Amino acid sequence: MSAKSWAKKILVGSVYLNPTPARLLVSDPVTDMAAIRIYNVKPPAILSVFDERSGRGDLDIVGYPGDVPGLVATQTNGKIRADRPPSGQGLDSRPYVWFDSPAVRPGFSGGPIIGPNGDAIGAVVGHVTTTRRSDSQVVSETKRVFGASTRMFEEFLRREAPWVVFDAGRSPSAENLKKAIVKIVCER
Repeated sequence: MSAKSWAKKILVGSVYLNPTPARLLVSDPVTDMAAIRIYNVKPPAILSVFDERSGRGDLDIVGYPGDVPGLVATQTNGKIRADRPPSGQGLDSRPYVWFDSPAVRPGFSGGPIIGPNGDAIGAVVGHVTTTRRSDSQVVSETKRVFGASTRMFEEFLRREAPWVVFDAGRSPSAENLKKAIVKIVCER
């Protein structure tokens, strides 16, 4: 799909930012990443970006799940994992961030994964559920959530939009964290 046909209308907003039109710069359907531009808007806060290898331990995940109406962000937590799910899950060797967070659900996609230092270390992409069976009965199910690492975003921008500067920004204070998270609505 070409970048021009990706969305007819893009709106960006939150409780801290009135819905504002944005324009698609580039997109990649394989990695499900896109870069957009919002004109004439000063963001209420900016997240700093850090390599996911610095993220150890507890994480915060912020998103806009479909079962919560409006522009109020939902925040949950997770625990970063060093291991990967079993092979054959259809994922390639890109440097995904893997974590456990049972509360992540549809609508968190694209939301930031915030490391223990308040830096964005990636964005939620999806989850893999593995099931262990014994005698045809489910003994346990494990849901592992994964996100595109900041390294993947940097590689995407370098490849697809080399004119875009990948700015690390500065982390907002804890009380301003949600001000840096926006909802992106795309009408096709």
